[in-house]
Amino acid sequence: MSPRTYEPEDEWHGELHAFAQVSDFTGRSAAWFSREALISFSRALEQYPLPPHAPVTIFGGLGAITGDRPEHVQVGLTIAPAGVTGTLLVCVELASDPPATRPSDVQQSALLRFLTEYAALDQFRIALSAMLNNGDEAILRGTGT
Repeated sequence: MSPRTYEPEDEWHGELHAFAQVSDFTGRSAAWFSREALISFSRALEQYPLPPHAPVTIFGGLGAITGDRPEHVQVGLTIAPAGVTGTLLVCVELASDPPATRPSDVQQSALLRFLTEYAALDQFRIALSAMLNNGDEAILRGTGT
């Protein structure tokens, strides 16, 4: 999973462009996030181990927010332990803007899941912080299994 770019609108908000590929499946989208939400997400990734029953999540999108999730998620990332061996399950949600003039069932979306490890998660966390400051990419790599 790769947040490709973060384009700040001002010092508080920006648009995050994300791309994910797992085997032959790909998706890309963009959503607006507050800078503080991205910083909080990055800090939550510092936990070791991640809590088994409280995954680390971040969602950006449109519409009413229920809990921490907008009605129309355009970019979503959930990271949780996958068993007790140090493997993590990453779930990436990507979707187009909800159609304004067509039925909602023509909206494009992708849900991709892959496994990763804490070392890759830590590299992603560091790159995510750098991306907010200087525009670099942040890539979360899977284990290949």
